This record gives sequence, structure tokens and C-alpha cells, in this order.
Amino acid sequence: MFKTNWVLAVWLGILVGGSAVAGAAEAPTMSDLARTIQALKTRIRDQERRIAELEDTQSGQARSEQVRKLVDEALGEVGPSDFRLYWDKGMRAKTGDGRLSMKFGGRFYYDWTWVDGDPMEDTALFANIMDGSEVRTARLYWQGEWNKKLAFKWQVDFDENDTEVKDLYVELKKLPVVGNLRMGHFKEPFGLEELTSSKYVTFLERSLPVDEFAPSRNSGFMIHNHALDKRMTWAAGIFAATGTMDDDGDALGQKGHRSDGNYTFTTRLTGLPMYQDNGRQLLHLGAAYSYRSRDDGFRTDHDEHPEAHIVPDLIDTPNFGDIDGWHLLGGEVALILGQLHVSGEYMASMPRLGDHDVVVPAGADDDPCFDGWYVQVGYFLTGEVRNYKTSSGTFDRTRPLKNWDEGGPGAWEVALRYSNTDFNSGGIVGGREENYTVGLNWYLNENVRLMWNYVHADVEDVLGNAGVDENIDIFLMRFQVDF
Repeated sequence: MFKTNWVLAVWLGILVGGSAVAGAAEAPTMSDLARTIQALKTRIRDQERRIAELEDTQSGQARSEQVRKLVDEALGEVGPSDFRLYWDKGMRAKTGDGRLSMKFGGRFYYDWTWVDGDPMEDTALFANIMDGSEVRTARLYWQGEWNKKLAFKWQVDFDENDTEVKDLYVELKKLPVVGNLRMGHFKEPFGLEELTSSKYVTFLERSLPVDEFAPSRNSGFMIHNHALDKRMTWAAGIFAATGTMDDDGDALGQKGHRSDGNYTFTTRLTGLPMYQDNGRQLLHLGAAYSYRSRDDGFRTDHDEHPEAHIVPDLIDTPNFGDIDGWHLLGGEVALILGQLHVSGEYMASMPRLGDHDVVVPAGADDDPCFDGWYVQVGYFLTGEVRNYKTSSGTFDRTRPLKNWDEGGPGAWEVALRYSNTDFNSGGIVGGREENYTVGLNWYLNENVRLMWNYVHADVEDVLGNAGVDENIDIFLMRFQVDF
């Protein structure tokens, strides 16, 4: 907030200094000075009033933009060749003419995990499950946009053993008919929870079916756009399958990004049959489909661990070997009613085994179907509403009404989730798993969050061992910073 006396003192100092340097310039009269001072006071009070009004609004993005405009007005005109660096939920940069804008930032998650399960002491299958902590995610990114027609993004992930490029693409925007064309390495358009950034999901980990079945990132080309005043989104892409499908669904894993003739087609469509009060009440519906070709030498199977990253896989199908192809189906629904939000998804995976020499039990069905679903509900105790991004049909950043570091309570959210996956189908025994998760989130501000989860996992036919069942209780905590 501007300090009137300080501004006047600086202004008068500059005026007196300028007069001394000028020497020959005619000194202003006292009446001129009085009128100038009064005009300056009026302008400063007007700026203070306008900024105070903006601070009372709940739209953080609009508020930040308007405050920057007020600051620009106070500092004077910005030339087209000027380059401005500022903070808005991260480091931002923009040229004076607005043609080039960039963002720099990252995310850091640190997790603690405590596992409670007496059967693990007596079962060799669980010998490697123990308490622990880890740097779950450490990423940096750089993205930008030229003249609102060309965009780019680079995002790299650092872990204890390797460095992995997550996103690396360019995008041509506002093209006729197709809308936007993205080229490079990025997420395939499949799944509400998968396409929602991990920065904005409700629980520490995504649900069982999403973690296993959603294909996540791959290399390829995608067209996407929104329509009907952003009440509908669509996307379709062709991707080169560059690795295994059994590494947390990433479809990566072979160095050099070899595709070996394996390609995928993935598409997604979403709609908002209800959208009211600027997103405080909405109903989201969506569907996705993916066909994934498979040639010789490409390993394909399914495996899954509970909704705790440090815990290893507990259910697993055989390696299917060489197969004809793979179909993925997905359906999604989400409802926001003020502070209450509900969402769920169903996903199915259908490998086409055909007549190939696959590693499955004799007499197994050629066309098994593995599937799973989840439903979750959350409620903001402090009055916030879960943000939804209409341009992409995904959830967005939560912004507390009153930040903790500014004297408020922050945002507090409670949540429940049930999820399951079933890898038993057509004579194949891969196991079944159900997770019951309770969550508590504390958003200190829009960039910092503390999370607590309790997960109860029921597992049948552990790792394909028919009749071997286990129950596990897992307690998790995360400290998350993103900007």
C-alpha cells in the first residue's frame, strides 16, 4: 500500500533537486505546489481505494492481473521493448508489448509413510514393505507463449536415480477448424484425474484404476479445442508407444524413445450440462478411448500397488507377450455444489491376445477385460470451492479465502475415496485390490499444502497367488510446495 507522506517527500525532493540542477528554470509558485500536492494526494487515495477493493474479491487470478495494471499505471508507461519480471504464483516474465510471456517454476513433494500390517511379518510376499520417506516429486518447468499463437513447455523431473523429461512440446494455437496442434512429449488425452495436475488432486496419490490404466505421457501429435462457450472440450492424438505399459502407466521406459512400430490413438470428449455461478455449481461428464497397437518384443502386463508410492505392487497379471493390440475405455463424472465436490471414473483395459504365443494359463480367454473404478467426495470446511478449468475439462488450483501466512486459517478440506482394480478375467488370475482412503488437506496458501492420508487396502490373490489375501493399513503425510 502506498504511504502518502513518503511519496510526497520523494516527489518534493525530486522537484527541489531538479530545480537546483535546472538553475535557470522558473520556480513554481506556492499555489502551483499546493494544487499539485492535492492532485497527487487524490490520485494516491484513488489507487489505494481501488487496490483495497480488489483485495476483497475472491478471484485471485483477476485480482493479480488488475493489481499489476495499477502498478504499471503508477510507475508510468511500459515500452514495447521493456521486459518485466514479476511474481504471480511463481516467477513470470512479459515483454512490454505483451507479445512474449513466460513462466518459470517447479514443485517439490516430500512424503512420509507408515505401514501397519502384522501379516507382513509372516508373509514372504511382504518382506520389502516397511516405513519410509522419500522425495516424491522434484520438478522444474519453463513455459511460454508468443503472441497468443505459439506456445511451448519444458518440464523435467529429478529423482534419486535419474532425470526424466516429463513435458517437452510446442503448440500452434488458434488454427482453423482444429483449434490447437500440440507436438512433442506430453500427456495423452485420457482421464479426468490423470489430466488434472498432481498439484491439484485431492489425495497424495491418484486412484488405483487411474494409476494403472491411464496412459499418461507419450510422444506424438494432438489436436484439441473447446466449444460452446467452453461448455465442451475435445482432444484426439496419435502417439508412438515408446516403452512398457507396466511402469505406473507412463508408457515410457526404453531409452531413445523407440516405438518399434507400436502406435496409439487416443481421444477424449467432455461436456458441462450444468455450469452456474462461475463454476460454484457444475456437472462434468466425459469419456475417453485409446487403441494401442503391439508388435513383437513389446512386453505387456498389468500390475498395481496401493495408493502409497513407497509400497510395492501387490497384484500382477502374467506377461502377455506378443498380442494383437489393446483397447482402453474411460468414463468420468464430477459434481461441484459449492463447498462440496464429488467425482468418479470407470476404466477398462482389454488386451487382444489372439493366436499369439502369450504367457497365460492354458485355456484362458483370448479377450480378457481388466477394469476398475473409484468415487471420491470432498468438502471445504473453510468455504472454498474446488476450481475447475473449462478450457481443458480438468480441476485447477485451490485458492484459500484467507491465507494462513496473512493471518487467516488457510483452506481446510476433508475427503473420502473408494477405489478398486480387478486383474482376474477370462481364466487369468492377477489379483483384486480395494482401497479405502481418508484425507485431510491444509492449504496454507495457494502454493503450499500439507496433506494427511489413511489408506486401508484389501488385496485378494496377491501377486496372482490364488487364495492369498491380505489387509494393509497405511498412514501418509506430505509437505507440498509448487509455484
